[in-house]
Amino acid sequence: MNLGKAIKILLEKKGMTQKKLAAETNLSPTSISLLMKGHTMPRKETLELVAKALEVKPEFLLLLSLSKDDVPDNKRELYDLVWPQIETTFVNLFVKS
Repeated sequence: MNLGKAIKILLEKKGMTQKKLAAETNLSPTSISLLMKGHTMPRKETLELVAKALEVKPEFLLLLSLSKDDVPDNKRELYDLVWPQIETTFVNLFVKS
C-alpha cells in the first residue's frame, strides 16, 4: 500500500471526502489530490495535519503506507502471507469510525 491508498482507506472508514480533509487541514484540494496520487511526499508538518484530521498518529499512516518494496527480498513471502491481515486488523482496531 502507499500513503495515498492508506489515506483513501481512512477517508472511507470515516465517511470523509478529500474536500473535507482539505478543509480540516487547511491544505488545498490540489495538494490533497497530489498526495493521494503519490505525486508528492509530504513534509512532516503536512503528514501531522492529515493524521490529526483522520484521528490517527502520523506513524500509523506511515505504517499503513508500507509496501512490498520496503521489505527485504528474503522476507517478502512472509509479507505476502501476513501483511493483508495485519493491515485490515490495524484499520479496524485503531481507526475511529
